[in-house]
Amino acid sequence: MIHQHTMTQLKTVQDPMKLLSSTNVTANLAVSAELVTTTVPASSNGAVVVPAGSLNYLKIIPMVSTSANTPTIRVTGWTKSEAGNYWVPQMLFFGTITAVTSSTANIGSNAALYAATTITKTDGDAKIYSVTDNKTSAMLLIDTLGCQLIKIEFGNTTTAGTANAFIGAI
Repeated sequence: MIHQHTMTQLKTVQDPMKLLSSTNVTANLAVSAELVTTTVPASSNGAVVVPAGSLNYLKIIPMVSTSANTPTIRVTGWTKSEAGNYWVPQMLFFGTITAVTSSTANIGSNAALYAATTITKTDGDAKIYSVTDNKTSAMLLIDTLGCQLIKIEFGNTTTAGTANAFIGAI
């Protein structure tokens, strides 16, 4: 008996890192309620909606201004239902960000934003990579399998805070 084997190679792919928004977003005082809707989720007030893409994981490197007090980040996945054409939200991650204050990056609309050193999970699931100093940035790795749209929203307890993020699919 002759056995023939076909070997396939697993290839990892990574999209280049890109800026979440060309202009920094104002972090909301409270993140919005996410409910089932027939309206396509859209970017607004501290939230940016991006396509999920064909890859399963989304890498997020959040950046916040020093005027953001107790900044938070929420990542929601959206999937369109077959029956009724509803957009169904799925909580992927919600957590608090601690910002570095010793070095800045002028990104988006040229505002001084600071890299996060720690991200603390409140809800959802993600691999969190925190750092112990300001020589690099903390990041999130979130499984987005099954989501068609991803909404990344920033919140804080002041009206002046701004935020942005670098994102990339892997």
